[in-house]
Amino acid sequence: AVCGITKQELLDNFQNGINALAEKMKVSYDEAVEQMRLKYDGYRFTDSEELVFNPTSILHCLNFSRLGNYWVKTGTTDVFIRFLMRSDFDITKIDGIWTNADEMEGTFSDTRPVPLLFQTGYLTIKDYDDEEYCLGIPNGEVRSALVSELIPKFMGVDRDSMPNTMIRIKKRINAGDVDGFLGEIQAMMASVPYQDIDVPNLEKYYHLTVYQIFLMLGIDARSEISMSGGRIDMVMSTRRYVYVMEFKLDATPEEALRQIDKKGYALPWHADGRKVFKVGISFSSKLRTITEWIFSD
Repeated sequence: AVCGITKQELLDNFQNGINALAEKMKVSYDEAVEQMRLKYDGYRFTDSEELVFNPTSILHCLNFSRLGNYWVKTGTTDVFIRFLMRSDFDITKIDGIWTNADEMEGTFSDTRPVPLLFQTGYLTIKDYDDEEYCLGIPNGEVRSALVSELIPKFMGVDRDSMPNTMIRIKKRINAGDVDGFLGEIQAMMASVPYQDIDVPNLEKYYHLTVYQIFLMLGIDARSEISMSGGRIDMVMSTRRYVYVMEFKLDATPEEALRQIDKKGYALPWHADGRKVFKVGISFSSKLRTITEWIFSD
């Protein structure tokens, strides 16, 4: 707990700052504390279950009476982006990595990412069992910093144009508008200069790009889900809809949709009351974007 601020320390020592924040946000004292917890709490450095807030973020938040993203200004995001661009690390696996103390404290490399992720604060301990640690993203600030910086740099798009585009995509996803949100993503990917896409595995790049977009939107998206029939490329869930997606590179979307049906990828979600969309998506290595898609329910 010496590495951060515990919730009790926050409540005991920062009442004036919390009151000022609550007043500015027009919420109750308890709601302000809860918003701070979601944004800045969640760090854990040992097998003890005590969590701590990021002290730098807390002090800036209370100083400015604003729930800002202060962690990104420490500069660690640039380190991570440079690492990601040259490594084979699959960012879709960043939440829920099981490892041990030796790995977390070791030296990172392109093929050994866990030490970098843990030591720079992208990951923290979420669970502990018999000398093994489960690592995950600590809080909302880290998640926001990760995706808001990563997507524009990874895709090579204008960061200033991102907010409006992302709002439109999220509205279409929440409305069940498959053609609408995929059309927005298609246009976004097509705007990336051809020479900027220089990666050894294009299929992984497209998969990662779509996942990052959903992550930035705060959409519940899971990648490469193993089940008895095979492995689903991606499942995205909202309050009203479930999107079961299969990606194909230089193949038809009909082929992707047939795979979903043949292997029963959508079956686990048919009984939960939400509308399920089965979506086959085709990427082109020549055009470097989504070219076609087809869906059914």
